[in-house]
Amino acid sequence: MIDGLRQLLTFRLSEESYGISLDAVQEIRSYTEPTKLRSAPTYMSGVIELRGAMVPVVDLRAAFSMRPARITNQSVIVVLLVGDRNVGLLIDQVDDVADVGPGQERAVPGMVHLVDTMCLQSIVATNDRMILVVDHLRLVEKLGVLTALTKAHDQLEAA
Repeated sequence: MIDGLRQLLTFRLSEESYGISLDAVQEIRSYTEPTKLRSAPTYMSGVIELRGAMVPVVDLRAAFSMRPARITNQSVIVVLLVGDRNVGLLIDQVDDVADVGPGQERAVPGMVHLVDTMCLQSIVATNDRMILVVDHLRLVEKLGVLTALTKAHDQLEAA
């Protein structure tokens, strides 16, 4: 946070703008095909290797029940720190870093098009767009990403 401003990494899924706390972002990686895991949930694209660790990759489009996207040269994996683990989010494209001042964030209405509001923290209104702010901790918990990763890891160990 800089002088009372909160910073969000903003990105796109389809035509919608989303944001996630910049504090949670470890790195932004060019898209590489994740290794698929047997019996992984449909929202999990697979895993990537990052400095010797297995990182689950969540396809945010699938997690938000959106139509699958075609992977392009703008598709990236945003690696987040969740507790002591890394989790990757597959997104369509990164926009920028937005500085959000006090009073710009609004509560999420009871119904927001295409998104499970349980994973949204707030909505930010800027001059040119509305940004749906994702609560990454709630998202990972709700989807059971770390539980699914542990199960997949146990299956690999048993094989």
